Amino acid sequence: MKHTPGPWKYEAEVAYGRDIRTEDGKIWLGSALNEHSDLKHFPSSAVCEKNAQLMSASPDLLEACKMALESYRIAAEHHNIEFDAVPIEDAIKKARGE
Repeated sequence: MKHTPGPWKYEAEVAYGRDIRTEDGKIWLGSALNEHSDLKHFPSSAVCEKNAQLMSASPDLLEACKMALESYRIAAEHHNIEFDAVPIEDAIKKARGE
């Protein structure tokens, strides 16, 4: 199973935080809740906004990691350079739920 393809965006603030949706708005992906929700122990509106920004950037960040990894591998192969791919590989695996 794959994730919902990007791009994703976060919606204007609603009473409880911010909704994350596909760019066309057709698919709701989740919410970043803030302290105005009825639930306790949620972050401030400012932190909620930053969380929503990060969540909505997730598909783009995953693609950027995959492109960077491939670029590093090609550069390493052509220039006999060693690099530590583990952090990028781990981030990609985490995003894929592996």
